[in-house]
Parts: sequence; structure tokens; C-alpha cells
Amino acid sequence: MTKVFILYGYLCSRMNDMDIQLFVAMLLFAGAILFLVRKYFFRHEEKSSGCESCIKTNQEQKL
Repeated sequence: MTKVFILYGYLCSRMNDMDIQLFVAMLLFAGAILFLVRKYFFRHEEKSSGCESCIKTNQEQKL
């Protein structure tokens, strides 16, 4: 994550236009939100599928 901020600082030092800096900042912010949401949903799916497989194996063991 620190690499992203270093890259952002480098891009902002190269660009003088404030609109471009704001656009880059919004892109980075949107990317971070999408990354966190994707990470949360994948973790949630893994837990639910893991629970389903555990339930199936428990039912098979009872039989």
C-alpha cells in the first residue's frame, strides 16, 4: 500500500494540473474500495462453501 502512495506522490509531483491529480486520487480510492470489497466477498464465499462441505462430510460420516 505504501508503494501506491509513493507512486501517487511521484505522479502528483510530475503533474501541475490539479484536475489530473484529483482524478488520479479518485481512481486510487475507488481501486482501494473495490479491493477491500472483493477481498471481503471472496473470504465470505470461502467460509460458506467450507461450512457446506463440512456439513456434507458430517452427514456422510453419520451414515
